[in-house]
Amino acid sequence: MDLLGQCKFFDGDMIARAFKIKSNTVNRNRNETFLGIDPSMYHVGTAMVWRKGHEIIRTERLNGTDNLDCLAEQIYGEIKELPVSTNVFIDIGGVGGRAERVLRQMRLERHDDAFRIIAVRLDEPAGNEMYIDKRAELYDNMYQWMRKFDVSFAPSDEFLEQFKSVSYMYNPNWLCISPKTDVPFFPNLVEALALTFYYGVPRNAEEAYSPPMRLVCENRVFD
Repeated sequence: MDLLGQCKFFDGDMIARAFKIKSNTVNRNRNETFLGIDPSMYHVGTAMVWRKGHEIIRTERLNGTDNLDCLAEQIYGEIKELPVSTNVFIDIGGVGGRAERVLRQMRLERHDDAFRIIAVRLDEPAGNEMYIDKRAELYDNMYQWMRKFDVSFAPSDEFLEQFKSVSYMYNPNWLCISPKTDVPFFPNLVEALALTFYYGVPRNAEEAYSPPMRLVCENRVFD
């Protein structure tokens, strides 16, 4: 791929606004709660982000572990704190794939149907030819959501710094998000939030979801 440039993906004013808006002023009238999980083992713990309506209600980084069963138990413990009608999106690349299989087995053995697990492969083809992969599509869905609605983010210095660090690379035909290892604290909370947009972006405040918007890649992308 012949890349023509690289720059920050999220506008600084957009980020600042999301972290300043009070939670009681945004739309939370959705029954669904969405949880995005970017799994990791060892010293850097799993990143988790909870979203309800247009509000990020919680962010969490689990303690690192070198045991897969322990990791799955950690994640399951957090999921059990969720309300019913929860969609749990988990990145199944690398250790995430093994963790997701253990979580599904635990859910079956415990006869737990209070939540649904959605496995996400970020390197799979996108639903739109303007994106180089699914990851780029999800990041743009998140961008469009932040741009279109009044959204409120739970206070978090780590979350804020990670948003500022995300960049994109482009040519006239493709959008490509820079590797997540370029963002401080890998895995990261922004990646976890992006997973929750697997089903797209709502067209208005009263609608749950619609197909993702199509972008036109020009000299400056996404305006």
